[in-house]
Amino acid sequence: MKDIKQEVQSKMKILIEKTENDDKLIHMLKTEIKRMEGAKGLKSQLSGGSQPLSQNSVAQDLSEFTKIKGENSRLKNQIKCLEIELEQKNEKVKHLLTSCVGAPDEDVEEKELRIAELEDRCEQLEKENFHIKQEMTQTAKHGFGRGATEQTPQLRSKDESDKIINELSKQNAILRRKLDDALEKLGKK
Repeated sequence: MKDIKQEVQSKMKILIEKTENDDKLIHMLKTEIKRMEGAKGLKSQLSGGSQPLSQNSVAQDLSEFTKIKGENSRLKNQIKCLEIELEQKNEKVKHLLTSCVGAPDEDVEEKELRIAELEDRCEQLEKENFHIKQEMTQTAKHGFGRGATEQTPQLRSKDESDKIINELSKQNAILRRKLDDALEKLGKK
């Protein structure tokens, strides 16, 4: 049980560390986006000065703008993915906290109660088995006819009665075989 609890705690620590790392990465990506947007704004201010724009610089600015815009979109998508992943990890942590932290103790208590019940039932069945064996040995000692005058307790279940009947049927079959063997021996002599 301690192993399970330690395993759950270690998994929770790992998830929390990953969550913290994801938070740091998201923060870094947002900072990079702001820096890139600031650099884009600064570049447009510098190029918007008193110098006349040549077609070459406009084409270069346009290609730079396209690259920055693509990078910006990629970073925004990455941020969204990381936010979704962070949310899923937070849900896992909440689930682990609610279902695993208190639950193992309750499971142990239930299992211990069930074990105690089964041990009591086992002891009761052993006692019943002992009494049935005693009755069978007494019946075998007294013979089938003599034991009929004694009253047997009516507390036997159907399964117990069936077991006794099967045992008596086997003994009866053995006696019949012995009787048949004895009659054959008498007939041959």
